[in-house]
Amino acid sequence: MKQKDLSPVGQVWSEMKLIAFLELPSEKIEEYLEGWQSRLPKGEKLKIVIPPNIMPEPINGIHSYVIFETDSLPSAVNYLLEFEKTGVQVKLSYSWEDSELAKELTRFQEQKKEAEKEWVQTTVEKITDLGSTTRLEILPLVERHKSREDLYAETGVSYLVRT
Repeated sequence: MKQKDLSPVGQVWSEMKLIAFLELPSEKIEEYLEGWQSRLPKGEKLKIVIPPNIMPEPINGIHSYVIFETDSLPSAVNYLLEFEKTGVQVKLSYSWEDSELAKELTRFQEQKKEAEKEWVQTTVEKITDLGSTTRLEILPLVERHKSREDLYAETGVSYLVRT
């Protein structure tokens, strides 16, 4: 599995096999089928493993799926946005074939449950006298969107706030 460092803080986006489950209204299936080839990635860092397939009967609203590989999160987002432009709702999942990755997923799910349990038990005290400031500086450290190619983008945000 290739790994590529995508951020200055060391988070890694690995080449992954992804499954996009596509939910679309029954009346749009014919339109979807006619245009799916136009949504194939052109020049993107994305390889279609199994092209979009229609299932004979929807399962939980899912009518179709496509399986692809990429090591570029922006390429995956761009590809899936093409589906959403046609009114398709996309649900994305990883397909891990590696036992180490499966262990990571299990550990992630356990830690997520633990964090959710801790969050429910957390009480937050309201700030009653916030006061005021004469100066406010907000510096984006990490954002989802970038204005230049030499900047890194990640899901989520992080800001440095100075007063």
